Amino acid sequence: MSRLGPWAACSTLAVVMMLTMLSLLGASCSILSLLLPAAAVDGLPADAAAVSYEGYQVVRIRPATESQLTSLRVVLNDTELAAVDVWREPSRPARPVDVNVPPQVYPMLIDALKSRGLTYAVMVDDVQGHIHRESSKTRRVRRELRRKSAGSIVGTYASSADIVSWLNELAKTSSRVTLHSYGKSVEGRDMTLVKICNSTGTTKPIVFIEAGTHAREWIGHATALWIIDQLATSADADVARLLDAADWYIVPVANPDGYEYTHSTDRFWRKNRSKNNGSACRGVDLHRNWDSQWMKVGASGRPCDEIYAGPSAFSEPETKALRDVIVAAKANVKAYFALHSYSQAWLTSWGYTGQAPPDLDPLVTVILTVPSLCRI
Repeated sequence: MSRLGPWAACSTLAVVMMLTMLSLLGASCSILSLLLPAAAVDGLPADAAAVSYEGYQVVRIRPATESQLTSLRVVLNDTELAAVDVWREPSRPARPVDVNVPPQVYPMLIDALKSRGLTYAVMVDDVQGHIHRESSKTRRVRRELRRKSAGSIVGTYASSADIVSWLNELAKTSSRVTLHSYGKSVEGRDMTLVKICNSTGTTKPIVFIEAGTHAREWIGHATALWIIDQLATSADADVARLLDAADWYIVPVANPDGYEYTHSTDRFWRKNRSKNNGSACRGVDLHRNWDSQWMKVGASGRPCDEIYAGPSAFSEPETKALRDVIVAAKANVKAYFALHSYSQAWLTSWGYTGQAPPDLDPLVTVILTVPSLCRI
């Protein structure tokens, strides 16, 4: 069992196997996002970040009605509360909304919630303290892994350099793995596509997995690396069946600049690191930069917002390069899913409308079947 524990065994190989089965049964291309628990890996990296979250608190708000949901959106869109970082956005009544609140605006936020009769509770009263404690823990984990696993990074929140080094070594030692640089990021970093296949010489369906679009969602990167390790090295019969059934294209770090920045400077940085004309605020939310209903729903045109969609669709080199990889392989891509956090949920198409996609029923069947496949 990997350091991701039994949860990972359930939510990766079993889920991926079901997606492969679904694709082979005739779905043209199934697209899913998996939201992962934020604390499923042992620890955070060493405290190198320049940005401090001293005094920050995570507040959970529970809008009970549509009216309260609307009121909460008004509160969170108040420019005086722009420093509040929304981790779980308002979506429907009774669904919790989580926000990371800096100390200077905490009283203002609480007054606004109370005046509107919104129920709230403090989930985390010392964000920086958690970062410090997890940093210490991850140093211990890394030392232990280096002793036991000859430099393995699987089960840790690895740095960019460690990921690159580990992937290069894996490609040397596993005949199943080839690495492909599919473009450069804003700051000139290579973006790597990991292809994992057995050598049958036949054309197979492709399962495409992408992680790390949102830089701070480290459990996505870590889970993608765990999947790569299992597919590349395991002798398990289930893995052999997966490789017989499909070729695997995995992008473990879709936003390398942002990910590096979370390690060096700001643990909760989300976007890429583009410079925005006319604004001191940097970065574009790559998830919202695709040319699919761009800027229609759930996105912002303000560069300082976490959900800033960019000046135009595909304005960012990270999204353009990933698009080109997908388009080049589209004839054989039968399943695509993205790893995000935080939560424990599956998201199906579409994100911009309540209208169900034509393949919703088989997708739901897959999702509901997964728990019975878990081996814990």
